Amino acid sequence: MQIPHLGTIELPYIKKVYYLMLDNQFLLSLRPTSIANINYKIILMYVIDPDRNKPWNGLPLLPPEEEYYRTLPIMERLIGARIALAKLKEQSDSLPNPGIMVTTITLQEARQSSAIENVFTTDDELYKVFSESIEIREGPTKEIINYRKAIFEGFNYLKDQGLNKNVIVDLYRMIKNESDGIREHEIWITGINEVTKERVRVYTPPSDKFILEEKLDNLIDFITNDDKYKVDPVLKMIVGHAQFEAIHPFKDGNGRTGRILNVLILTMKEVLSDPILYLSGYINRTKDDYYYHLGNVTKNGNWQAWINYMLKAVQDTAYVTYDKIASIHSSMKEAQNTLAETNFKKQHQLIEKIYTQPFTTVKHLTKSNDNPDGLYSENTSRNYLAELTKIGMLQKVNIGGNHYFKNVQLTNILQQ
Repeated sequence: MQIPHLGTIELPYIKKVYYLMLDNQFLLSLRPTSIANINYKIILMYVIDPDRNKPWNGLPLLPPEEEYYRTLPIMERLIGARIALAKLKEQSDSLPNPGIMVTTITLQEARQSSAIENVFTTDDELYKVFSESIEIREGPTKEIINYRKAIFEGFNYLKDQGLNKNVIVDLYRMIKNESDGIREHEIWITGINEVTKERVRVYTPPSDKFILEEKLDNLIDFITNDDKYKVDPVLKMIVGHAQFEAIHPFKDGNGRTGRILNVLILTMKEVLSDPILYLSGYINRTKDDYYYHLGNVTKNGNWQAWINYMLKAVQDTAYVTYDKIASIHSSMKEAQNTLAETNFKKQHQLIEKIYTQPFTTVKHLTKSNDNPDGLYSENTSRNYLAELTKIGMLQKVNIGGNHYFKNVQLTNILQQ
């Protein structure tokens, strides 16, 4: 063992951090460390990544020292986030059919989360594929549809069996349409050097499969074992997300898998009843901050800045989602009042149909063996859609030679 060296460094958002150099690794603490108590203090301090170019098999297990997340500013921001989430849950639970909101909002979450990874498609292309349940083999739209499917499948998995490694692997497989699992080879994350503008390695996650599984087991235990780890569920989600991305257990799709886990953890802990927190929209708008604070956890042990960033994301997103749901509900009531002046049959069910997804088709409304939940005959469906277009509730659009009926108010709300 080398002779310990004690000193201080400055970190963003933290006035002074004490560090201890021991066996070529930095160990950080927010308070002075006595050399005489070194064995005790090593357990409490957070080890940071000593070499970004080598696999960090020494990634510390969870949880980090309480001083990194039990601070007055974090607790104050946590209260704000929990209030926002409680309001969102109350509003969602009060809806007669919350499934309508879940369907539309998760579609946007899937699109935004994929955009963070530079997987893009147009709204019209996405809505077209979703409205017709078209089976496409590859491409960005396929990946986004897979992501949305993984949200719903994961939601059901967690209700049935709780969080475990098999669930996490299945989420990854659905997102990426792959059959493999936890990786067995080294990977690394790259970024752009601000000086040379060259792409360089910025972080190398653990590489040994046994170590990866050990880290995942610890992460799952931290999330699920509330008797052992008495930490607020929102903080568990935030700390767990940083740890999952540091582990990077798969060859690809780690970001999207991790972001699905975020909202599923909140539903599993009953912070929300349904997976409706549209968090990826905020992350996509602040992508540079997201990656900066995420990287700074392993690079500088700066948990506080990461947690503060994510708590703001949760609070802001909860209120944005609250407003979206309120706007959609108000638009549906307005549509119901309009239909009340017509002779349309099954008006309530019709409104739910055209608000379940942004694009509607004749097939979507027509009852058949393939669509037992349809409402009308094909002729009636066609006539009703034409009438809804005539009164301005829908807009007829032509994409690739096919006709779709676009709910303009709904798409405008989703894009806000």
